[in-house]
Amino acid sequence: MKKLLCLPFFLMAAIGLLAKPVPPPKPEAPKPGPNPKEIAERLRLLMKQNGGAPPANIKELLQQQLQAQDQPLRRQVIPLPARRPQIRPVPNFIVPGGGRPMPQQPNIPFSRVRPKVEAVELLDGSRLMGKFVSFDPKTGLVWHTPHISPDSRINPTSIAQVTFAPKKDLERKAQSTRVTFANGDELRGQLAGLDEKHLTLKTWYGGELKLDRNSVRTLVPGQTSANVIYEGPAKDDTWVFSNSQVEALKNRRLPNGVQLPPAVIERQKQQAEAAKNIKWAYQDGAFQSNGANAQVGRDFEMKNRVNFEFDIEWTSSLSLYVSLCTDNLKNYSMANTYSLRLTQSSAYMYRYEFGGDGNFRRSSRIGQTARYTVNVEPGKAPRAKVSIRIDKTKKEISLLINGMKVAQWQDTAANFAGKGNGIMFRASTSIPMRLANIRLSEWDGTLPGKVDISGGNPNEDFVRLGNNDTINGKLLAIGDGKVTFSTSFADKLPIPIGRVSVIKLAENEKINKPGANDVRFTLRNRGQVTATLKSWKDGKVTLASPAIGEATLDANVIEAMEFNLSKIKVAAANPKPAATSTSINVNGVNVLKGGLNINGGKIEIIPGGGIRIERNFKNQKIIPRLPQNAPIKPRRR
Repeated sequence: MKKLLCLPFFLMAAIGLLAKPVPPPKPEAPKPGPNPKEIAERLRLLMKQNGGAPPANIKELLQQQLQAQDQPLRRQVIPLPARRPQIRPVPNFIVPGGGRPMPQQPNIPFSRVRPKVEAVELLDGSRLMGKFVSFDPKTGLVWHTPHISPDSRINPTSIAQVTFAPKKDLERKAQSTRVTFANGDELRGQLAGLDEKHLTLKTWYGGELKLDRNSVRTLVPGQTSANVIYEGPAKDDTWVFSNSQVEALKNRRLPNGVQLPPAVIERQKQQAEAAKNIKWAYQDGAFQSNGANAQVGRDFEMKNRVNFEFDIEWTSSLSLYVSLCTDNLKNYSMANTYSLRLTQSSAYMYRYEFGGDGNFRRSSRIGQTARYTVNVEPGKAPRAKVSIRIDKTKKEISLLINGMKVAQWQDTAANFAGKGNGIMFRASTSIPMRLANIRLSEWDGTLPGKVDISGGNPNEDFVRLGNNDTINGKLLAIGDGKVTFSTSFADKLPIPIGRVSVIKLAENEKINKPGANDVRFTLRNRGQVTATLKSWKDGKVTLASPAIGEATLDANVIEAMEFNLSKIKVAAANPKPAATSTSINVNGVNVLKGGLNINGGKIEIIPGGGIRIERNFKNQKIIPRLPQNAPIKPRRR
């Protein structure tokens, strides 16, 4: 009976098992394919057997490696997102990677960092914006103010100062001589000579100036112009403009006929086309860069010992390569040359050797890194005067920044690396730079030290030489590249001017004090002169003083002029600050004022002129404050 009762249960269980779906059989796991590391090892051995280069039949060999287990290997390949192909550079050759072309940088004028405001400030502190028109000592200063007609005439006795907006740069000559006067004035130019009465200074802004010798206090001669090889740049110069990225794409070489994918070739063509617009450009007597890899260079009549000088100006940071004595004006490294790397705070030197047939290229670092500090004048772009002294016979290269020696590199190799007569500049940053006052001259091998004007008898003339020797006596004359001095041991002692560091003239009791109508002029590129302003018209300024006589200057050299030197001046009143502590400006409109304190919040500017402030609050119980006089209930324990 029990067996009959259990039978229905067994039947029901069997039916349930039959009703369950049978799962499909699992597919066989793919057989493991060849290990990628093993394939790479095999290829490495093949290249080693072929002398380090890929075999000519590398495609067939690769196909043989993959045909053995082609299908299993394909099953292992997992599709990845599309990536730019990475091309491994071949040693001794430049093969640009697959990066995107750098966007062209705008041509930023360097005057942007200088004060652009042209204004006249009065003694009472008031200030007028506008434009200077002319000046006459009888009728006064004529000033043009926008939206006001006619032009205003201002009495000079009420003027404190006039500042001028930067004008178009002129093609200037070098100014290696610095003259300081007993009253603190300073002029720069080229020393032409000195006699018993006058010191002759050649300037780009005032022609040949005859300076009163008794008014001169110190003289830093610099170099004479007799041994100058080149001064510029000028539009008709034979400078070679190029781009290192374009040149690298032109000269790329791949071994054994290996071809790049069509997509890579097309992309490199686009890069080369975009790089053509990144270059140095001639503008207002200078070269200005607009992007990285821009190059400019030319060949010179290079002597065994030369002094190469230039002014460099930049905005936020400096990165400049200077190839010296190079035989390639289109590539800084595929050449026989020395490469000076300049930044705003350091410099270092490289030596490059290159086989013309491309068999070898060697580079090595020379010496230590030079460290220095470039002082920046307030309101002006950073700039520096760079002097590179090259001595091929000694294989020495010295670097001077703003007249101070900061480095001297000695090449210990058997030969001088520079096999050419070229000098090339390469911009190594996208930040614009400006090159001006490029000058190449012969050099006598003397390196100046720090200009020290101390020492000497104030009642006698005094000269300090480059080796720090000093001589007291009487300065007779300067001319024909020599300084003639009378001393206790020689009536006429000729000294080569290249050996002179500084000359200090005997003090004169009659110091020219500023007159009641004198004006103090601030000149561009460091300079100051105090004189009577006789006229200013048609871009010419006529001055007169006992120190400079009567001279006519180019108006472009003047940055500011200060009137009424003996009167008390009131500073221009600044606007009172707003009473609110916070002001947010969106599209030129202040949309929020008041105290702002958001912890963990978010402020977002919405296109169209609005803002949105977001704050994420946590869900928490809000406890209302009790009135100040409400009794405090004790907490339950």
